[in-house]
Amino acid sequence: MRDINAYHREFLRKLIHLISAVLGIGVLTLDRTIVLPVFIALGILLPAMDLLRFRVRFFDSIFKALFGYVARPYEMKGLTGASYVFISAAVCVLLFDRVAAGTGLLFMSVGDAFAAIVGEKYGKTRIRGKSLEGTLSFISVCFVVVLLVPGLSLITGLTAAVIAAVIELIPFESLDDNLMIPIVSALIIQILGG
Repeated sequence: MRDINAYHREFLRKLIHLISAVLGIGVLTLDRTIVLPVFIALGILLPAMDLLRFRVRFFDSIFKALFGYVARPYEMKGLTGASYVFISAAVCVLLFDRVAAGTGLLFMSVGDAFAAIVGEKYGKTRIRGKSLEGTLSFISVCFVVVLLVPGLSLITGLTAAVIAAVIELIPFESLDDNLMIPIVSALIIQILGG
């Protein structure tokens, strides 16, 4: 296990990640005409703010003061996880039905958060820099999500959860898992018919 400060940073980061579950819940409970404009606006605004902070030192200092403790090193010079979250939310709502989009977003917010928290704290068996324990917690938490989402079949949901867990294990160089997990999960659910 890493030092306590690193674990604390990751834990705080994943608490923020858990808050993004409201996006998936919003997709499942609110009308598309409400959530889509919000997601598109934030999917444009947050990356624009990232670009602005690269060019204007004042905005960069505000970002570092507010989020520097939980930001990953690559986020200091690239798009943040939050930018990818809202880009993926907009894409999911644009391309997929309510059940697929909402579930994909919940897999990303809840599954990924629990995988990191459990993996950091209890992970012993390493797979590509991640832990088997974290991956199993991702699948377990996503299983609970599947049980709670109305209109989602168990087989379809579990298939998407396992595929999402595998995606979470793959270290994509240029694609953030906040982008990959919800879109691929929603695609699988859509293809398999919810």
